[in-house]
Amino acid sequence: MLNQLSGRGFRNLEPFEWHPAERHSLLLGPNGAGKTSLLEALYTLATTRSFRTARLAACVRHGEDGFELHGEVVDAARVGLALSWSEQGLERAVNAVAVGWAEHLQVLPVVLWWSGSLETLSGAPRLRRRMLDQGIVGVHPAALEATARFRRVLRQKRELLARRGRGLSSWNEVFARSATEITRLRARYTEMLSRELETLLTQRGEDAASIRLVYRPSLKASLRGADEGLAALEEARDSELEQAQALFGPHRDDLTISWRGHPISQEASAGEAKWIGLALTAARGRVLASEEKMPIYLLDDLDAELDAARLKRAFALFPEAAQLIATSSRPEAWKWNSGMRVEQMRKGRIKA
Repeated sequence: MLNQLSGRGFRNLEPFEWHPAERHSLLLGPNGAGKTSLLEALYTLATTRSFRTARLAACVRHGEDGFELHGEVVDAARVGLALSWSEQGLERAVNAVAVGWAEHLQVLPVVLWWSGSLETLSGAPRLRRRMLDQGIVGVHPAALEATARFRRVLRQKRELLARRGRGLSSWNEVFARSATEITRLRARYTEMLSRELETLLTQRGEDAASIRLVYRPSLKASLRGADEGLAALEEARDSELEQAQALFGPHRDDLTISWRGHPISQEASAGEAKWIGLALTAARGRVLASEEKMPIYLLDDLDAELDAARLKRAFALFPEAAQLIATSSRPEAWKWNSGMRVEQMRKGRIKA
């Protein structure tokens, strides 16, 4: 559980110290008040990444030379988590001791829904690959090494193909081993996510078959092992040389998400698409919880595109959330929920 969050120099937020509710917090305020920025600060502290930009420099408040974020996490013990960025680089610390990325990620598991999450459902495959890899790393932070290794191997194979592929067969052996590792991790995580999603929908009285996830590995043979993956790569060798591209591998995988047997973009309304995304968000959190990693749910503009009935239905997807933080600009949409601690945000300031 996050007991305290503080920071300075982040986005449009004034220097702040905030103690979220033990269970459910609702941040209310008009557009531009800083609600999303506060969630972003928490997410950045937890993951060392922003969900709004690939450049942490863009998160620095105008006129500042960097930002600092601090949190106190209470579990079996109290743990201090810190992150700072300046032109000199990024610094991470747990209990005031510098740590590596994997160790930092273990302290504060988070699961996020924001407006950009909608694109993940039916946008480019790379967005769903990113979701899979975030899920894998959330469960097993050591998998960071496997994903980084594959990126290096892929980059080197692309360079080799650009030079017309001399020595490609030998390099494909390395590629096949790394691809098999990633493919199996993604397949396993998809199984876990599908199982938790089905259980969640059944428990909430929803149609458990309405949402279907199918992992589609580009190098399907690698599910059977590195030798099978290598054989498939050798069959594709001439095509890859001709096109000077790595045509098969985890960098071309996809996760298809269907709604009532059809692609979401064809079948689901805006409200249904958001509900599907929230159901997946809840299922991702349940996967973490099944591994004894209780996440914080961050739900930005939760009530947007949802009428009162759908908002209640969406909120019911998170009955077991140990800690949940939602934002909204519509206080009237939440009159039915008296179990949340409500705080107002205005001009980058938090008011109880």
